[in-house]
Parts: sequence; C-alpha cells; structure tokens
Amino acid sequence: MSLIFQLPNLHRSWPFPRVFNPYHKSIAVESSNWIDSFHLFSPARQLKFRLIEAGTLAALAYPSHTKEHFRVACDLMNLLFAMDDLSDPLDPHDARELADTALDALHFWERLSKTASRTCLDRFVKSYQAYMNAMVQEAEERDVHSIRTSIEDYLSLRRSTGAIKPSFDLILLPLEIPTVYLESPFVKQLEIIAIDLIAVANDVVSFNVEQARGDIHNIVIVLMNERDMTVQEAMDFVGDWYEARSKQFIILLNFVLENHSDKDPGQVDLKRYIRGLAIWVTANYEWSFESQRFFGSLHKEVYHHKMPSVYYIFRKVSLCINNSNEYDINMLLSDASCLDLSGTTILPNRAVIDGGNSPTERPERDVEQRTTRPDTVGIF
Repeated sequence: MSLIFQLPNLHRSWPFPRVFNPYHKSIAVESSNWIDSFHLFSPARQLKFRLIEAGTLAALAYPSHTKEHFRVACDLMNLLFAMDDLSDPLDPHDARELADTALDALHFWERLSKTASRTCLDRFVKSYQAYMNAMVQEAEERDVHSIRTSIEDYLSLRRSTGAIKPSFDLILLPLEIPTVYLESPFVKQLEIIAIDLIAVANDVVSFNVEQARGDIHNIVIVLMNERDMTVQEAMDFVGDWYEARSKQFIILLNFVLENHSDKDPGQVDLKRYIRGLAIWVTANYEWSFESQRFFGSLHKEVYHHKMPSVYYIFRKVSLCINNSNEYDINMLLSDASCLDLSGTTILPNRAVIDGGNSPTERPERDVEQRTTRPDTVGIF
C-alpha cells in the first residue's frame, strides 16, 4: 500500500528566525557521550539515536544559555528522546516504571539541581510529573488502539506527552520570575499555544514514520478518523489550523511584551521567557529538517531543496503488517521493513496530491519571507 501526500507549509508566515547556541560543537558531543555511557540501546540503535541530533535541537531552542546551562539542556533533550524511543513498545506499567526511574538513574536530576534557579526547579518537578502521567495514559490507549475523538480531546493529552512543558521550564534555568507573573492567564495561554504549535508540527513531520509502525497518537490520524478525511485533506486542514494558531500567538506575545515593565527585574525575565517560547517553536521546526529522525538520510536534501518556506516532499507510506495482516504496533522503526523510502522523490517546484497524476504548480515566495520579522513583533 502506498500513498503520496504533500506536507503543509507550516512556517510560511512564522516571523521568528533561528538562532544557535555558540557552545553547541563541544557540549553536544559531551552530552551524547554521557547518554551513550548508559548503554540504553544496542550498538546499531545507538548509532541511529545519535542521528537524532538532540544537541542541535538544544542549540536552536536555548541559544542564549551559558555553557553550564546549555549542558543541562542537551542532557534533557537526550534523556527525553531516549525515553520516547524506549517507551514506545512498553505496556502502561513498564512505561510508568521507566518514567519514575529515569531522572535519578541517569543522574540528570543531580545536574539540574546544582545549576537551576528556584523558579525552574519548582516548575520542572510539576511538568515532569504531568509528562509521566501522560506517557502512561498514551501507553494505555495504544494498548487498546483507542483514537481520540476530536482535536481538542487529542490536544488535552498531547500537550503533555511530548514533554514540551518540561523543556520550556529549562528556558528558566537562569531566570527568577515571581509566580504571579508566570501564572498570568496571558502567559499561560501563550504557553498552551506554543505547546500546540510544537506538538502539531511534530505530528505533521513524523506522520509517515509513525503510521508506518502503527502509531495512532497523531493529529493527522485523529482528523482522518473523526472527519473521514484523506491524508492530504487532514494535512491541509492542519496547515490552516496552524496558521490561525500562529497568528494568535503573535498577537498575544506582543500584548504581553507591551504591557510589562522594563524596570521590574521579574518582568524583564518574564519577557525573556515568553520570547523563549517563540524561539522554541522555531527550533522544533528547523530541527525537524536537520535531524534524521523523520527523513532519514534524505534530511539534508529535503532541507536544502525546499523552496522559500515551502516543502514538497513525496514519501511512500508503508504499513507495518504482521503475519495476521494487522498493525504491529510493537514493531520498532529500526526494522527497515516498516518504512519504505525507496520511492521518495523531492520535487521543489510542484506537488502531486493523493496519488494524482497532474502536478499542481505553486507560486514561489520571497526568499526573505521567513527571516524577516514584522515591525510589530518585538522578540529581540
């Protein structure tokens, strides 16, 4: 079974440019060696794990962190990716046990405690607990092949399963912000929107590999099931939804920036934090096309052949089928039979939708579109 689909151009009007931490080259290697030292995977899987480029995501997401804080951020990214890969085939009980022991077993908590602000520590503990609970809930639903019935119902769980909130908390490593500021309904709404943008963008770029191994925890699958959509219809719907959600974020970000003082240290740090949310959204999307997690060895070709902020990506969709012709949700991505990349083609000037035979020409956009910020967006 194969199907051709086009990814939506999620960041066609996203105004926040990528920024990179200058300590990436040395610290990312240290962190990779650290996670390797625990021998969580077989040698072959460990090599694939390194291709995720967790340090690159950290460098994009925390561009202003000092060397010490950046090391903590790299370690968390490596830890979370390891937990994600290890937990996928687990039943709910084993998923809980993994989540409960991971921080202490890998000595991450010790490093975090020595370097983090009190604001960061207090929030991280709560966020990580919510992530653990959501991971177990996801495992329970995967066990019974239960698909969420609406976008909002899906997002209510997805906002925690991706460990995005604990990752946001590391923006606070050097910051001390009064709780009353962070608990502002405007700030909390900014966090929710940023989490939604990151989670949904991840669902879009990971859809092919996830459906290939039988995963159901993906907004594209939710839409196909709830609204009887094709893959392409669901992708297009998500593209429009993402655009509207992005505009909400930008409007609210500007409102918060304009209504907080530059004289109050707590409010200055709050502004740094909410700017960090926007940086994280950019980081997630940019990293998706630099890592081999979603596009394998073609990731650089995809990245360099994209039109200005437009991606035309064609991939065979191959279902992992066991001997009884059912989805084998426990088959790991490391089994090459689950994912057929042999039919992958990249055509930067046209798109074929849902297996149609006629390419659809798309207008080119100004190359500077993604890197130019409107004057109304005061992120830097």
